[in-house]
Amino acid sequence: AVGVDGLRLDAAKHFDPFVLNYLDRAVYRESVRPYLNGAQRNVFSFSEAFDGNSDYLQTLVRKDIDPSNPGVIGGNRDALDFPLFFALHDNLTNNGFNNSLFNVHNASLDLHDDGLNNGSQGVMFVQSHDSAGPDLSNVAYAYTLMHPGNAIVYFNAKEFGDNRDFPKD
Repeated sequence: AVGVDGLRLDAAKHFDPFVLNYLDRAVYRESVRPYLNGAQRNVFSFSEAFDGNSDYLQTLVRKDIDPSNPGVIGGNRDALDFPLFFALHDNLTNNGFNNSLFNVHNASLDLHDDGLNNGSQGVMFVQSHDSAGPDLSNVAYAYTLMHPGNAIVYFNAKEFGDNRDFPKD
């Protein structure tokens, strides 16, 4: 067994969300490494869908594995938090007159399921290989890394050389 911890699904807008049910079925209870307390570890996946619509992104999220009922297949998948990404980009600019942390705080996909910024859903990110971060990227990274929930830090190691427009610095 290889032991996959998780998967990133690229360009999820280009397939119907029902297809993710096949992913859930394929990876359900397939992790060979338990948690430290002996409980079953579940493969985690998240989708990249370049869209700021929380209603749409919600169709990609499924977190319904019930450890007390292992015979029923559930999902452990999430989506990149593009509503937060767009808010960070628009509100952490080099123009202090346009910036508002209030707009950032209330933008996250995390609010969409239960109304709380509690880390229950949404994978936060500041920049990616496709998109540069906001002007105040250090503030954005501090916000996402101190916030409860999942966050990704993108780092371009320049393995493809310098002076390229892709992947982003």
